[in-house]
Amino acid sequence: MITLLTFAPAFGQPAASPFCVKAMMLLSMAGVEWTPEYLSDPRKMPYSKLPAIRVNGEIIADSDNIRLWLEARGADFNQGLTRAEMAYSRALIRMAEEHLYFHVGYDRWGVMPFGRLFAIPILRTFRAHFANSLPAKFASLL
Repeated sequence: MITLLTFAPAFGQPAASPFCVKAMMLLSMAGVEWTPEYLSDPRKMPYSKLPAIRVNGEIIADSDNIRLWLEARGADFNQGLTRAEMAYSRALIRMAEEHLYFHVGYDRWGVMPFGRLFAIPILRTFRAHFANSLPAKFASLL
């Protein structure tokens, strides 16, 4: 049995972290049996973050490594895709996870009343440091 080390459900989602939700979906799509173990402090995990899976005492951390571990055991998340489509898929996944993640975070925390207290100083810092390097039509949006 695989144990998914994850954050508890929150914000109407099965976990507070989109990466934990991704790991849940990967495990389900792979058709393996798994059970969640909810943690609130990921500092003792590899990379000091969640998700991770525990299999026979071994910890596999990070949703990408979980995907690779599942694929090494026969899971095919690219079924029916050409090699070009697989590359395109991978590029979109990386873009979403590495670049859009911060926009999702702002959307989640920046639109909540207490979140605005954090978002406004961040935007001021962004404007001060980066607005001059943006094309005028984008800088004007800040």
